[in-house]
Amino acid sequence: MLRCKIASEAERRLAFASVHPDWPHDPDPAVHLERRLASVQHQRAAWFVGLDDSDQLGVSLGVYPITLFGPGGLRPAGAIGAVYTPAAQRGRGYASELLRQVMAWSAERGVQDWILFSDIPPSFYERLGFVTVPSYEHHTPASDAAASRWALGELPARPCPVDPCAFEWGVHRDPDYRRWLIHKHNAPLRAWYAQRDDGFGGEVLTALTPEALLILESDLPHHPETWPAVEGLYALLAHRAGLPKAEGWWTGAAPPPSSGVVPRAEGALMWASARAEDPWRLMVARSGPRLHLSEHI
Repeated sequence: MLRCKIASEAERRLAFASVHPDWPHDPDPAVHLERRLASVQHQRAAWFVGLDDSDQLGVSLGVYPITLFGPGGLRPAGAIGAVYTPAAQRGRGYASELLRQVMAWSAERGVQDWILFSDIPPSFYERLGFVTVPSYEHHTPASDAAASRWALGELPARPCPVDPCAFEWGVHRDPDYRRWLIHKHNAPLRAWYAQRDDGFGGEVLTALTPEALLILESDLPHHPETWPAVEGLYALLAHRAGLPKAEGWWTGAAPPPSSGVVPRAEGALMWASARAEDPWRLMVARSGPRLHLSEHI
């Protein structure tokens, strides 16, 4: 029988070390462990473990405290991340059992909503009551074709002042959460104010990685009618950064097929509620939330 519990410090270290084969922070396991322990992102979560009959680590996960906004106001919620079963323990149902127990434990303490980003087939989480949320991504080749139309000014790296009114639901961002969003990233960050010659503009927060310029956040509207202009800006920012492409999430309503925006290949967004008849359920299944790449865990 799996024994599920809040991780002690020793168990947290063991859980962090166990993910090295699949999520290495460094080729050296010792360096990996120290980097994961020091990670601003991982320090925010509460960590849980499942121990087998021999008290060996069977599975682990983290729960990040978040707040969701939507019809009826704000809801305390948990963002579940890093669900991991060591290779020798797989196929025994440990991940499902730990998730069930953690969600029950959270519900007893007033948290009845959870989100996660699934890096496995969503059917696994659907069996536990999760709903797949419409979510999309874009991959934009670098280009300076739109350079003559955009004026760029660099800003201090900061989350964008996104207006929640354009979304039915999403993550509520208080000052503490906004600070965490900036400090949790390891890649260099750059923020821009961009304005086109027709007055259209807004802020963009980016991260520079070896493979691509990541569009972490943008308060430019992702609508079918504005996407050609926004895509041109993202291509220009990637070109200015000397990177081959820009990558990010589409954060508006469903994109048109001609946009080049596609359903997420990895990290599909999912939501679950402990409420038997949750009025959010239909809304969540049809509309994407206000949620940015900066918030991925």
